[in-house]
Amino acid sequence: MVLIWLVQLIIYPSFTYYQPENLFKWHQKYTSRLAFVVIL
Repeated sequence: MVLIWLVQLIIYPSFTYYQPENLFKWHQKYTSRLAFVVIL
């Protein structure tokens, strides 16, 4: 539950601060790292 709130309230709103070309690069790293945390 905490992970869901973390993503919804902190991570997704931070997307507005990235340039479009950097957002795709960052999103690839973010999803793989977050998947690791979820699996644990």
